[in-house]
Amino acid sequence: MKSFIHQYIDKINNLPNGKLNKEDILNYNFFLENENKLNVYYAPHNEYLNKKAKILIVGICPGWTQTEIAFRSVKCDLDNNLEIDSILKNCKVAARFAGSMRSNLILMLEELLISKYLKLESVKQLFHHDCELLHTTSLIPYPVFINGKNYTGL
Repeated sequence: MKSFIHQYIDKINNLPNGKLNKEDILNYNFFLENENKLNVYYAPHNEYLNKKAKILIVGICPGWTQTEIAFRSVKCDLDNNLEIDSILKNCKVAARFAGSMRSNLILMLEELLISKYLKLESVKQLFHHDCELLHTTSLIPYPVFINGKNYTGL
């Protein structure tokens, strides 16, 4: 998979520190394309590939929560002079199904007894930084917004 992070490093470095607003990211700096009312923006969290994963979870596309966390993670790691591979992994781990979506997903996976099959005490362990069992991705790898709101596929 081709990485585009290098094309955006300077722009990410220019982002403010701390929590980001939609205006910080959903602008011409990270804009990729639009069709009708759909706008697609670059985000870095689907650029890391966990080749050791035993379970793959695919979403529709990243939402605002995941996007903001991904950019904040990358900005922080760039400020700390980490290597790109580490930056992308940290970004993926921080942003994957973040927010209420992650809590709901964990409940669903627990009902499916995924922890039993993977020999984990809890599905929550899949979302720990050192867990190599999980890879997440999206059908549409970049965040899509319709009139500024998360695209849900409808």
